[in-house]
Amino acid sequence: MKQTETYQLNLIEPSDVFSPDPLNQNMERAEAALEAARAEAKAADDALDARIAVLEAHKIIIGAYTGNGVQLRFVDVGYEVQAVFVQSRGMTPHFTVKDHECSPVFYVEGSGFRVGTNNVHTLNTEGRLYYYVAVV
Repeated sequence: MKQTETYQLNLIEPSDVFSPDPLNQNMERAEAALEAARAEAKAADDALDARIAVLEAHKIIIGAYTGNGVQLRFVDVGYEVQAVFVQSRGMTPHFTVKDHECSPVFYVEGSGFRVGTNNVHTLNTEGRLYYYVAVV
């Protein structure tokens, strides 16, 4: 009995004596191949789900606020902040991360960050526009 080149399925020829065995073997091989493909697809789906979960766990929020001169003003971004960059036109960007104060007037707190002004940071000057990028 001949077999297909790629999947080694039995090819029944007119001169072969009829037997269900070659047909059953074909079905078993097909089922095994389908099961292997299903398992491979599931593994790929699981890996993709894991990557999506990691990406969804960390978001970036971009926003702006206008300074009001209040010392330790709270800027709420709506999510638990891990790190934040703040910059205004013409000034050096400032960066801080959760659990590591950059200065007493610029630090992450809960769902946002606190800004103020001292001799190093000017992050809440009244009337000045500030931009931020928060990693949540």
